Order: sequence, then structure tokens, then C-alpha cells
Amino acid sequence: MILDELAQVIAAHGLGTLGTSLFLGRLPPTPDSVIALRESGGPPPINTFDASYERPTLQVLVRGSVYPTARLHAERLYQALMTVANTSINGVWYIHATPDGPPTLLEHDETGRPILVFNLEVEKEFE
Repeated sequence: MILDELAQVIAAHGLGTLGTSLFLGRLPPTPDSVIALRESGGPPPINTFDASYERPTLQVLVRGSVYPTARLHAERLYQALMTVANTSINGVWYIHATPDGPPTLLEHDETGRPILVFNLEVEKEFE
């Protein structure tokens, strides 16, 4: 599954640990510094003569206790996920993972913690 595979990329870069500081599909209330990956749809698949590719999109959310720290962490994630290109993750071929723009402030949560976000467009072979 795409969230698991990209979570492996994040963990390999030392930017998050699944279930501790990195969560799939949800942004939990704790800890203060956390990453969430959420699926967000995508355009139709591409079918070629020899392969089919899906083009899912994801949203990467980064929360921190203060803005400068959260922004730096979001930038590091942004850079790390852009390295996914022409590579296999868990036997699935990834053509690219391309952010549609840099991390930006989405909002502050109910306790005042900043939440930054960027969206990621992915092209990969069907599993």
C-alpha cells in the first residue's frame, strides 16, 4: 500500500518512526511533533501497451510545537520524498513522487500547534 511504502522512505531518511511520530491516515492528538500521511485521490490511471500506472495523490501533514521546528521538519520531508524516482519499494515500481508545491502553513490546532502541509503526486505501477 502506498502509505506504507512512503512511510518506509521517511523512516529510511530518519525523519519519522511508524506508530510513534509517523501515522497513516490520521493526525493523532499526541505527540506534539508528528507526521501524518493521508491519501487524497488522484487522476485516472495511465494504460500503455505494456504496463498500467496509477497516479495517487497524498497529503503530508507535519505538526510541531513551534513553527520554525515544524517548518524545518516539513522541508526535510519534502526533500526526502522528492528522491522517490525510478525505484522499487516493496517490489512496486515508482516512476516519481512530486510535490505540487512547498510546505505551507495549513492552520494552528486547538492548542496552538502549527500544522504544515504539502501535497504529493505519485506515479507508480499497479500492485
